[in-house]
Amino acid sequence: MIVDMKEVTIFVAANNRDAALEELRELGILHVENIQPPESRQVSGLEEKIRQANSALHILSDLEDQEQPEESSFDIDDEELVDKVLDLQKEKLDLQDQLKQKRELLEWYDTWGKIHSEDLRTLERRGVYVRLYKAGKSYYEDLPADLPVYKVNESASRVYLALVTEDKDQELDLKEEKPPDSEFNVVEGEYKQIQERIEGIKSELLKLSSSIEKIEVYRKKLQEELEFARVRSGMGADTEISYLRGFCPVEELDSLKEAAASGGWGYLIKDPEDPREVPTLLSDSLFSRLVDPIYQFMGTLPGYDEFDVSTAFLAFFAVFVALIVGDAAYGLIYLGLTAFAHKKFSDKVPGETFTLFYILSISTVIWGLLTGTIFGVEQLQEVPVLRSIIVEPIRTFADNDSLLMFITFAIGCAQLMLGHLMQLIKALFKPQALAEAGWIVIVGSMLFVSDELVLGGEMVGDYVTYGHLGTAIGSGGILVLLFENFKPGEFWSGIAFTLGNLPMDIISAFADIVSYIRLFAVGLATVVIMESFNEIAMEAAGGVENIIAAIIIAAVILVLGHGLNLILCLMSIVVHGIRLNMLEFSNHVGMQWTGSRYNPFAKKSDM
Repeated sequence: MIVDMKEVTIFVAANNRDAALEELRELGILHVENIQPPESRQVSGLEEKIRQANSALHILSDLEDQEQPEESSFDIDDEELVDKVLDLQKEKLDLQDQLKQKRELLEWYDTWGKIHSEDLRTLERRGVYVRLYKAGKSYYEDLPADLPVYKVNESASRVYLALVTEDKDQELDLKEEKPPDSEFNVVEGEYKQIQERIEGIKSELLKLSSSIEKIEVYRKKLQEELEFARVRSGMGADTEISYLRGFCPVEELDSLKEAAASGGWGYLIKDPEDPREVPTLLSDSLFSRLVDPIYQFMGTLPGYDEFDVSTAFLAFFAVFVALIVGDAAYGLIYLGLTAFAHKKFSDKVPGETFTLFYILSISTVIWGLLTGTIFGVEQLQEVPVLRSIIVEPIRTFADNDSLLMFITFAIGCAQLMLGHLMQLIKALFKPQALAEAGWIVIVGSMLFVSDELVLGGEMVGDYVTYGHLGTAIGSGGILVLLFENFKPGEFWSGIAFTLGNLPMDIISAFADIVSYIRLFAVGLATVVIMESFNEIAMEAAGGVENIIAAIIIAAVILVLGHGLNLILCLMSIVVHGIRLNMLEFSNHVGMQWTGSRYNPFAKKSDM
């Protein structure tokens, strides 16, 4: 469930503001909303320092995997350390630009020879004028034979020419090439010096990369200082009183009141006026913790006045993943990868994330065993142990497409009906509850409509007729029409408003249920891809006489093929599995996912 919040305004003496904020931060229960824009010189300065620390970490992280020097500790403070990294990086970039310029000069010397501008000026003083040009080969071939032009060098498409004349005004109708002002030996020496300095900087940065953890601690400290500065700058002020506003969980109010009494604060506690302003805090339940990684991945959260759908979300999501992947062997691979990641990254990733993947992997294994799907090999279904587990009506490779499609429709119908049931409970003892009851009838009827229109009535047959469906949908529609937008004194306007949308809403309910067929389609595609790669591997191996070579070829094809399919399954889970919860289900439960995460003003570390 979503934790109830109260809106709290705290008043403190202006001269006691910082002490009160320190105590409030230690308390760590108030989600602060700024009363005015949190702008100040201190805020700007801290933001710039954090930006610099992030830049330094980005620079050093590229070097973290390289072998570190034995002695790489630095007795300088954190800010100087960051400045040193940034200064070295800036110097390196500047030197790389200079190196590029020197390299271009050396390439010029390779093309024209080791001459520079002073050499040509010396010749000019003696009455000899040398002009350098680049030209196409056809241009050179068309020049008069008596013209004093000499080919200095050539490439695949160009020739490099020197016009040597005693006529000061004689020139070719080409852009003249100017030689460098520096001598070759000077440029070559500078090039080597720059190279050496760049290598020295790289060595220094490599030593500094051992300080990544120190800079990360420094950055966290700055982030805490920034949060404090923003709260301080965002407070309101009235003569000698400063005040701030925020939201506090109801169960934490006693702690807040005790702190207020101890610190001499004034406070005002009231119910929030606008639910859109209130942050969302999910209760510390198992289901909420398990689903939270998905919420964070999608960047979504239920609004304060919306439902906590964590339990339903997780239950149906596990079913969706099982049907999309559908293979017991794939489920075991995902389970093994999860166990490996859990062992390797347990100190960096919340445990609930791994628990979620364990649940999804196990659900996939269970569905794969029930349908007899292991790497898409039909022959494995004849193994006695597996045969005893398989549920024949849903067995893969059997002629049961209609049944499996109907199962997906039933799953969709159950989830959408649950959404309206949740809305009915929320609106209990209100007229809108009758409208939700009407929607439950309509959505339930759409399961049989889907069977009739998509499957030709193959599952239900004559047990449910169009007359039955028309009566059910009509009865539900009347309840929706009368009560969905019911307001005292506005009965007819409510009906008129509902009537304009009702036909399309009913059609949308049908379309939403049919959209769950994607679970069948994607699951079928997964099996087809498995079969295809299995056949390709067997055919490729069958054409090779050497048994070892045949095994290697088949193994490579199977690993690559099934590896690709495993990746495609993960993409399908995101595209289809999450979508059904975030869109189809959310529409029927009235979810807008407008929530902002509860983020109390608190110390985030022990610094």
